[in-house]
Amino acid sequence: MPPTTHHVIALISGGKDSFLALLHCLAQNHHVVALANLHPPPQSSSSSLSASADPTTDAATDTAPDANSHMYQTVGHTLIPLYARALSVPLYRGDILGAAINSQRDYHPSPSYSSPPTSDPTLPQPSLAEPADETESLIPLLQRIQRAHPSATALVSGAILSNYQRTRIESVALRLGLVPFAPLWQYPYLPTPVPRPAGLLEDVAAVGLGARIIKVASGGLDEGLLWADLRDPAVRRRVEGGVGRFGGSVLGEGGEFETLVVDGPGGVFKGRLELDGAERIVRRGEGGEAYLAFTGGRVVEKEDKTPVEGDNRRGEEWRPNLRVPTLWDERFKALVDKIKEPILLPPRASCSADVDDPHSEYHAVPTDPPPSPSPALNKRVIILQPHATLTRSTLTISNLTSFYSSFSSSSSPPLSLVSLPSPPSSSTDAAAIAIRQTHAITTHLRALLAASQPPRSPSDILFTTLLLRHMSHFSHVNTAYAEFFADEAGGGQPIPPARVTIGCGDQMPPGVEVVMRAVVGRGVVREKDGLHVQSRSYWAPANIGPYSQAVAMPLLPHLRGLEEQEADDQEGPGKPAVVYVAGQIPLIPSSMEVFIPEGTGVGTQQTCLALQHLWRVGTAMRVQWWMGAIAFLAHAPPGKQDGARIDEDREMEMKMERRARIAWSAWEILHDPTFFSSNPEGEDQEDGFDVWDQKYGMARSWRVGKEEEHEHRLPDFRRVIGTGDEGSRRSEVESWETGMSPGFFAVQVDELPRGCSVEWQALGVRNVQDIHVQSSSSPRVQGKQAGSARTCTAARLGTISYISIPLLHNGTSLANELRALVRDIRQQTLAMFGEAGTLDLTIYHTSMRFGEPEVDADAEGKTEGDLEGGHETDSEREYRVIATALAKAQLVPCRAVWGPGGSKLAAGIVAQVDF
Repeated sequence: MPPTTHHVIALISGGKDSFLALLHCLAQNHHVVALANLHPPPQSSSSSLSASADPTTDAATDTAPDANSHMYQTVGHTLIPLYARALSVPLYRGDILGAAINSQRDYHPSPSYSSPPTSDPTLPQPSLAEPADETESLIPLLQRIQRAHPSATALVSGAILSNYQRTRIESVALRLGLVPFAPLWQYPYLPTPVPRPAGLLEDVAAVGLGARIIKVASGGLDEGLLWADLRDPAVRRRVEGGVGRFGGSVLGEGGEFETLVVDGPGGVFKGRLELDGAERIVRRGEGGEAYLAFTGGRVVEKEDKTPVEGDNRRGEEWRPNLRVPTLWDERFKALVDKIKEPILLPPRASCSADVDDPHSEYHAVPTDPPPSPSPALNKRVIILQPHATLTRSTLTISNLTSFYSSFSSSSSPPLSLVSLPSPPSSSTDAAAIAIRQTHAITTHLRALLAASQPPRSPSDILFTTLLLRHMSHFSHVNTAYAEFFADEAGGGQPIPPARVTIGCGDQMPPGVEVVMRAVVGRGVVREKDGLHVQSRSYWAPANIGPYSQAVAMPLLPHLRGLEEQEADDQEGPGKPAVVYVAGQIPLIPSSMEVFIPEGTGVGTQQTCLALQHLWRVGTAMRVQWWMGAIAFLAHAPPGKQDGARIDEDREMEMKMERRARIAWSAWEILHDPTFFSSNPEGEDQEDGFDVWDQKYGMARSWRVGKEEEHEHRLPDFRRVIGTGDEGSRRSEVESWETGMSPGFFAVQVDELPRGCSVEWQALGVRNVQDIHVQSSSSPRVQGKQAGSARTCTAARLGTISYISIPLLHNGTSLANELRALVRDIRQQTLAMFGEAGTLDLTIYHTSMRFGEPEVDADAEGKTEGDLEGGHETDSEREYRVIATALAKAQLVPCRAVWGPGGSKLAAGIVAQVDF
């Protein structure tokens, strides 16, 4: 299915970035139906939205002074009316009203200035309690365009790396029902099919955009550059050199310089802007700032605009010169090829290892299936018990459903029982029940947050897990979920929590459609730090909705009196932090369509693409190391209708195991130091790498200067202190060779969002000097199977540790395993770190059954003393021990779990320990 074609409103400032973004929209076969521009209000009027204004005149008559807006480029605004004729596209203009009231990086409109006043009589005039933020000036302008062009469905801007600009445009676009496009987002970091030494500045010139410098505001750039043409290589070198000497953005993102496009490729630009020297006036400001003011200008039509037949249509010559970032980074393209090598994933029939050897890494599926759950589980079922775990850093509320009679945290208020309706008679009824249950869950959650000490609110939630019975209810649940994070005025948080959503099917408790887990930060922060990109770009999938790509939790100092600590001591972009990254699925970022590659290796490519998205988000958040990751694998392949399932036969079991091995291989390879030194993106590799990016982009902060920032790597092996059972420090390669990759589980569930086959979710850390990574043999699995599957992996950063513990099928009582689990974790934590800490457990289990408690006739009339005296039956004892062990863990029901090496497990346990 071809990607959806949109009718786009292009937000233009006259600068190079807005026009380059417009060309990318055209290259994606979208249609630009209107141009939009905001400018300083004329001195004689409070608004220029009058319908009588003619934007197509040759002479620019607006004499309003230039203004240093935080949001909009205003220098050269008197020439903007000429673009309507130059591009033959309608232009609409509006006044910049108000000021930068909200100076936070991530924008959230205030209820008191949701829309600014306007002189347009067709628009409502709100009563404002405070001055409007200048961002809101876009609202009446775009509303006017929507009335004139009702087919408009999207808004494109030239944001590159400015979260300040991007989040404000996204806020306005989404409130008006427009899809935000930001084709240049993270552009300097993206792969290019043909490396060019000058990066984006050269790309501007290559497509024929005549961008003239009209303002300089950097110590390295003087007024001699005014009106210089960026198509001239010598000019680009002067800009790069000047900015590099004094620090700043090579692309002018920080206001170092601004441009005006006077010409563009034929077929797009039907005419060019022409100005005489006398029509340009140099004006000077403070600190060496200089800019051009214009007293006139005109459009000169181009010749030979008519397209001709043939392979190269006249007016389309710019398309081959437009740098369109490729889907794959070189590193992940190499990863796909490496996983395809037979030596890494040998076919089961031709595996050189002894398939009957249980200690072989590629042992065959056993003839006898894993032991069935104990008789107690066949008679009794596990009650999904809500629980709150309070640590110094977080409040984790687990197993939240819409009905329960008690809560296992003593600090929580009593919550009333919510009765469930009768089983739904249709999918519509089931969807309605899912919505009601979501509302009930969020009501309970709000009460718990308010009752905590100190009181918390939904804005303090860092990460959520949503378990659904049917993924077809996701859109309905998502609407109810979004309402929880909306403020009283109906807006949303600028940084909502990161989230992972999975469909569990009939593994869910009877009558339960939704289960939620919420991780709440307990620190005091002025502004949540995260990444919530809602614009479509080439970078990574947009998150349209109430969840962020990632949210950072600052690490708290090891001190008492948490509520008394100053916020300055806890937050900041340079402070150590844990980063919660949302689930990533294999979507094509520019179209948001599911990636379905042609030919073989579909599963491998989808696994690696979703993992690339995880890496790009982690890199943007400056993650240095992953504490651990989960690869969720869908039970039903993409394209199946809701409810369709693949037969549980041996072939499917082997296919799912192979997918788990692919996920593990990808994870392991990406944490192999030798992989980075041998693939095209290795630090010693120069061929095939963009020199501009190497100098100004990924290898360093692209804001360069005399004091260059430290090189960022993911994974950053320089920060890892690896030790094994003997406690000795290991080198980078030794750590990898002995199984020191971060924790990993592959978990088979029923469904994933958008019908995808795989979803990666991970926890990372950033801004740290040392990360202690340690492996230890678990008593629960020791001696049961050789290889990496029996190894617990632990990572400690400051006061937080993350431990991945595999639990194998070994034929012993599940109760015995679970009863010893907490004791084992505490023993391992004491052995590894010298402290026990507070445990927060998540258990991915395949053999538990959920439901409501049943009355056992054999147990009626027995007293607590009888039970303690050993008079309870084996069945009763088994059930009681399991229920006790699971009461303090988040339970994730699944169909299968695999650990490192692709070994099948009975359960995967993730323990987060806070000291």
